[in-house]
Amino acid sequence: MVLTFSEGVSVPPEGLRVLGPDGLRVDDRRPGHAGGDGRSARVALVGRLPQGTYVVSWRVVSADSHPVSGGFTFSVGHETAAPAAPGDGGGAVVGVVYGIGRGLAYAGFVVLVGGALLVRGSGAVRRLVLAGWAVLLVATAGLLVLRTPYESGGFGWAAVRETLGGRPALALLARLVLVVPLGPMLRRGVPVAVAAVPAVAAGATWAASEHASTGMQVALAVPLDLLHLLAASVWLGGLAALLVTLVAEPPREAAVSAARFSRRARAAVAVLVVTGVYQSWRQVGSWHALGATGYGRLLSAKLVAVALLLAAAWYSRRWTAGPAGSGAVARLRWSVAAETAVGAVVLALTALLTATQPARTEVEFTAAAAGPKPTVYAQVPFDTGLSGGRGRGTVQIVLDPGRAGDNSLQAVVLTRGGALAVVPELRIGMALPDRGIGPLQVPLEQRGAAWESDDVRVPLPGRWTLTVVVRTSDIDEDTETVQVEIPG
Repeated sequence: MVLTFSEGVSVPPEGLRVLGPDGLRVDDRRPGHAGGDGRSARVALVGRLPQGTYVVSWRVVSADSHPVSGGFTFSVGHETAAPAAPGDGGGAVVGVVYGIGRGLAYAGFVVLVGGALLVRGSGAVRRLVLAGWAVLLVATAGLLVLRTPYESGGFGWAAVRETLGGRPALALLARLVLVVPLGPMLRRGVPVAVAAVPAVAAGATWAASEHASTGMQVALAVPLDLLHLLAASVWLGGLAALLVTLVAEPPREAAVSAARFSRRARAAVAVLVVTGVYQSWRQVGSWHALGATGYGRLLSAKLVAVALLLAAAWYSRRWTAGPAGSGAVARLRWSVAAETAVGAVVLALTALLTATQPARTEVEFTAAAAGPKPTVYAQVPFDTGLSGGRGRGTVQIVLDPGRAGDNSLQAVVLTRGGALAVVPELRIGMALPDRGIGPLQVPLEQRGAAWESDDVRVPLPGRWTLTVVVRTSDIDEDTETVQVEIPG
């Protein structure tokens, strides 16, 4: 059983299961990759497959760190009642908790970076920065613990080992190592320029393991994603620190901090606009996708929130340019509180966006799934005349991709009861009478119970006639024809 995806995936130990008609596993419980590009998941099917309906349940982790799951059925011979698919093992609850942890990690990082730039000896802001560090540390450790059940839905040793070898878990581990020393450094008054090195490196773990790390232009997307995160931290984290300053510090010191933050915020907003436009284009790709996908709608909501934040910031600037009186500081306090509240909404929407499939990917997948299915499928009944109906059966033929040009063909012979039959000879010819082409003999090779050809050249589209010759013994054979439409 092979599943092919649109991008690279990792396959947990229980990531691909196949249940037989009796509800028991028929796979070898050793899923892996089918090719070197990492875009296919495979698992071997063991034993002889009895007739009936089978359930395939899969759960993989996309290249941008998010688990993706699904399932489908197929039947051998004839359909039966489908067995019950395995549950998600509480995966939905783990997903919600993991999402909360992701949001807290973002908030902690933003407060840590933005607040550290505005400390300037303020005890209240220093406590805020250390609180941000603690939230980031605890959230990152929690995400690392939850990563295994988030990816695989279980907590077995094999699943833990597989998870710890993946890029998302390695990014979390690196972030944890980088974050741990930041608290003691800031508590001891280490210069911000020194603490900035591990802080920026910690920020890079997001860019290196999420949406920016996959798709097109990765070499450009990753550094711009890091710049976007740092600029957001300077702006939104600085807002939280400024609010604490306005509440806890005297009016004159608070006004000085507000003016200093205002200058940094202008530069941060400029970086946010440039990097945000690029990210939006890269992840959305079209105006249609902006309104037709979950990612696009979340991004639209975030843009509205950012617009409100900019409007509030413009209002606040009126009070930073005036005299530093207590009345001006009081009004500034309320406007900055409003900005901080909207900024929290922006952070929450950002966390949701990082957990959502990009709009460009969703639109491309939907278009591919809704597109025409050109594969040509034909069933040809035959009867070689043996007594008791032993010479009756059906030849099932699949021509892929079923278009004019190069194709592959697979044919299987089934008995009247629907079981696979091994026959001494099968021949298939193709003709296009309207254009005077053919008959063209298909070079078939017997591979197990199937007859296959990897070199079927269909020169023109049209209504082709397939001539099928089935020989079931030295003297018993039947010739049948069927017409199929092959598009261009």
